[in-house]
Formats: sequence, structure tokens, C-alpha cells
Amino acid sequence: MNKHLLIVGRSVFYCLVGLYLLSPLWRSAVAATITIGKGSGIVWEGMPYTATNNVTTVASDLYTFDSLAFVVPMALQAGVSCLPEGALKTIAGYKVYQIAPGVGMIPRATISANYVLNNGMSEQLSGTIGLPATQAVTTSGEVITNPLNGSTWCLAPRMLSSASFYKAGTYINATMTGTWVIIADGSQTSQVFTVPNVNFITSGNSSSNRSYTVILPASTEIRISTLECNVSTTQIIDFGVVTRNTQQNAELGSLSYPLTTQCTQDNSARVAANINVQFRALTGLYEGITTRLALSEGGGILPVRLIIMLPEVAVVMLLLECHLIVLS
Repeated sequence: MNKHLLIVGRSVFYCLVGLYLLSPLWRSAVAATITIGKGSGIVWEGMPYTATNNVTTVASDLYTFDSLAFVVPMALQAGVSCLPEGALKTIAGYKVYQIAPGVGMIPRATISANYVLNNGMSEQLSGTIGLPATQAVTTSGEVITNPLNGSTWCLAPRMLSSASFYKAGTYINATMTGTWVIIADGSQTSQVFTVPNVNFITSGNSSSNRSYTVILPASTEIRISTLECNVSTTQIIDFGVVTRNTQQNAELGSLSYPLTTQCTQDNSARVAANINVQFRALTGLYEGITTRLALSEGGGILPVRLIIMLPEVAVVMLLLECHLIVLS
């Protein structure tokens, strides 16, 4: 008995083609290199850090611009107080540290700090800097927001400066944990550069008594690649009429279709690409075997892999082979 088999896109069988590039989105290629591509909004996040600062208060005064926890990109301000609000730029709706035209960085950090008030009571502050917002709350119920007296990425235990706040000679302990987020507006161009240090700073209310921890080292290299690839192939696989055969592992039919990968990138800084093309069925693998996609009649497809050096425009032609096999 003959049987006509029509395998259509998403109803029974689905080929998903994935591109894995040497410069992919959301990946740090090596320890001190960040690579981003095209796109807008949040285009990368990573390089986790944990930093702890410990300082002693040398006086009782509280200065909101020079206090518990603040993040300072040294390219924007070589000083040691909080960043002025105007130092950040708005890119894709986010207030960021601009590192290139159309590209900026912002921390996604949590803060915890403890200190001793002038009356001898301990107080704690917990909050965030950068994303989702720069804000905090203390165990006394004080709510801290930004801008803080014209400063940003800056947390203090109160919204206003005051005298006789700390108990002089006691410790301020502050810990920051987080990641870096890169924002783009889609206008970025191919380039490679490094950024100066970004520091997490805690102050003991004296210019000579501050604790610094680098949370983004100056050795960090930023690579922007505009490489973009599109893949097209046949959406319907029609095996036509095949002869009935119930023997296990017998091949009932074999078809070949073209698969085209087209990649483009700017002339300014071309990169090599390592492209892996993989095919997957919505039904998963048959018995966990990577060369066989689970269909009601069974099936097997081998992954395809190629390595190419991409010029400004590259078109790669592959051959997509689909085999229909009796598995049981």
C-alpha cells in the first residue's frame, strides 16, 4: 500500500535554524571583552561583580553627595563625589553612561549598608542603583530616591544633608552586587574601544577617608559588530507518495531543498563568523538521538556546520536534506 506524506511547517515538522556567531548578542567573548550587535533597548547584560567598602566616619556630618554608596565612571567625573544628574545621557529611554554614539551602560545593582547614628543606634539601608531605579529604604523608614539633591547613581541615608547624623569614629559598611547592562538605540556602528574605570565608592564624610572598588575595569574592551544574518528555506516538505515498508530503520523517502543564509555588516569593521545551522522539530528528538527528529513516522536530520569569513555582503547556499525513516 502506498501512502502520501505532506509535512508542513509548524503543524507536524519544523526546522529551526539558529545562528551562533563569534560576536553574538548577550555574551562576553572573553573575560575582559564585551561584544554587542545590532538592535535597540537592552542588548547585553553580564560581567557580574560584588564589592564591599568599609570606612570610618571621622565626623558626625552627613553629606548626601558624598555618602554611603555611589557609582562613578571616571570618564565622566575624575572627582570622588556623586555624579551630577546631567552627566548621564538618555538612550532608548534609559539614563546611561554613554560609551559610544547610541550606546550606553547602566548598572543593575543591589546595595546594602549599615552605619551607626549619632544616638548610638545602628541603622541599615537597602536599595538599588541603576536598574530598575536608584532608590533605597532604611530601617528607620526613610525613603531615598534619585535625583538626590542634583546627583544620580547615588544613595545616602537621608534625602537632605545634616549635621550630627553619624556617631563619629564608627564604621560604614556597604556592599554592592550586580551586573552591567548595555543599552543601544539602533544607530550604533562597528568599532572597538575600551572604557575607563567605573568605581563603587563609599565615603566616611571626609575627602581623605573614602573606600573605592572597581566594578568595571579599564581593561574592558567593548566590541560593536553590525553583522546581521537572515536564513530562508522551504516551509513545506512534501514526500509525495511513498511505498509502505514496516521494516525498522527502512528509509521511505529522501528530499533535498536549498537553504540560504545571507549576512551583511558595515564596511568599517568586518568580523569573522562561525555559523552553526541546527534543525529541530516541535516534537523534540526521537529517543534522545540528536540525528533523529521525532515525527509520528520517525525521521532523521543531521546538523549542518560551516565557518566563513564574511565580506560586506555574504550569501551562503546550503542543501537541506530531509529523510523519512521507519523507526518502529
